[in-house]
Amino acid sequence: MGKGSKLFEQWEREYAEDAEYIAYGLLTDITADICAAMEAQGMTRKGLAEKLDVSPQYVTKFLNTPENTSVYQVVRFAQAVGLDVEVLLRPHREQSEDNAKRTTAARRPAGDTAGASASREAHAR
Repeated sequence: MGKGSKLFEQWEREYAEDAEYIAYGLLTDITADICAAMEAQGMTRKGLAEKLDVSPQYVTKFLNTPENTSVYQVVRFAQAVGLDVEVLLRPHREQSEDNAKRTTAARRPAGDTAGASASREAHAR
């Protein structure tokens, strides 16, 4: 493993919980998905701009500077390329693992098997 990859791994660990880092990563993934949908449809930036009734420069700015992106823009661009937007918010991994350990027994009815209980919980979500 090279020096650069070790440094990158260090940054990944260091910033894993940083809100700005997480947001930038999410927005980068979103713009990558929009670009992939555009490519799959043979849609150009100019074509997307025409569909949204904005300038091609606006499209370029949206795709290249995700840190200045609003939820409204994400939805608008996603819809224009035929994508739905869904958001999943969940407890932090460590927090949800701790809560699951503490509450699983309390939620399981007497005489119930672990599998049946887990199945009900999955359908309840």
